[in-house]
Amino acid sequence: MTAFHPPARWRTLPVRLMALGALALTPVWYRLSATTPLFGAGDVSRYALFVPTVFTVLLWLVLGMPGLRRLFSSVSRAVWAACLIALALWAYASGAWAYTGELRPTVSEQATLIWAVTVGYALAVAAVGLPARWVVLVMGFGLLWNGILAGQQVAAQGSAGGLWAALKEFPIGVEQPRISVVMADGVRWLRPYGLLPHPNFLAGFLAAALVTFAPALTVQRWLIWLGAAVVWSVGLWALMLTFSRGAYLAFALGSALLLVMLWRAGRWNRPLVAAAGLTLTLGILFIALYHPFLLARAGIGSENTELYSLGERAMLNAAAADGIRSAPLGGVGVGNLPWYSARWLLDRQSPILGNYPHNAALSVWGDLGLIGLGLWAGAVGAALIGGFHLLWQDPPDRAWRAALLAGLVVWLSTGLTEYAPASLFHSMVLGWGVAAAALAPPDRPMLES
Repeated sequence: MTAFHPPARWRTLPVRLMALGALALTPVWYRLSATTPLFGAGDVSRYALFVPTVFTVLLWLVLGMPGLRRLFSSVSRAVWAACLIALALWAYASGAWAYTGELRPTVSEQATLIWAVTVGYALAVAAVGLPARWVVLVMGFGLLWNGILAGQQVAAQGSAGGLWAALKEFPIGVEQPRISVVMADGVRWLRPYGLLPHPNFLAGFLAAALVTFAPALTVQRWLIWLGAAVVWSVGLWALMLTFSRGAYLAFALGSALLLVMLWRAGRWNRPLVAAAGLTLTLGILFIALYHPFLLARAGIGSENTELYSLGERAMLNAAAADGIRSAPLGGVGVGNLPWYSARWLLDRQSPILGNYPHNAALSVWGDLGLIGLGLWAGAVGAALIGGFHLLWQDPPDRAWRAALLAGLVVWLSTGLTEYAPASLFHSMVLGWGVAAAALAPPDRPMLES
């Protein structure tokens, strides 16, 4: 008797749903109690995001890794997967020479866990294939509630409270020391945090989510378009309220690329023109209302907050460069660059706290050396090449896949001014998850195990 093979859409549905749950939690910093069974013992495992991410990997393994053969059937996907696997193994190996290896071995252990779970999650998503439309819907949901929360925080110039407090919203206020604000003409203005520890992290998510959600604005049914336009407007306004220069740039680059790809997909239509007009109108209105703060963020003037920000970035870059010079090939060990920077800054009596430099590639180089940087660059390059190659084959969901690819470009572009894509668990799951969905082979009725 011939064995019965259930359709892939049902057999892999638990993996897909768990993977979507992980994407939905990427803008949430919620941490479980330290007494939580299984997850409360470690630092990384306490993130609520860790639970659906690791279960995505475990379910995929239990099902027999469906789709693995198809994943390696393409050269670009095979190179992408091989580079990510090698990168996770290299991160594990770097614990042997880590800067804090003897005193604090948990630093490299927890950072290795981030890479291992992220890579496993990306491979599972690419193998089972998350439908691009599902990802767009999740990004739209994230835009809506993050936009609402950001608006509440800005209106209150502090924490929104209520339901958000139950979700572990950070206690923020415009007069708090070391809080992220913009200043103009002596006025302090709080930048929204959402449920994340810094406005730039929120801005990175919003920028990637906006571009990923954009194809919903090309739908011909006006009732659906109207709902999508409301979500877009809320998310776009929240992005502008973050005053994140890097996210602004990343959003502009991703939007320009997406417009070209939508034109190639034949999606330039009246709804898209209306959406472009809406975006332009919101941008002009924001500039009219907040132009003093925008000028301050552009460096026009001598506000202390902006001067400190520039000085901090310069010092962190110098600390990272010193760490790279000390170990150019192997790095100072995964997760150890902030600790190396902290000592470097302390020796120079600097008030700046140790951290990664505000650049993803430099952060990878400092942590994992030139070898790790090469593997990271190989994974990034293979993802872009593979994504564009799939679009060239004109899949039926071309416009939606184009949005995922543009979202990947936004995520990478935020790495020009932020370290999140290279070290922050939430950002890494978002970026590599979107890359995996963009690279996934077009769906078919059956998947092999």
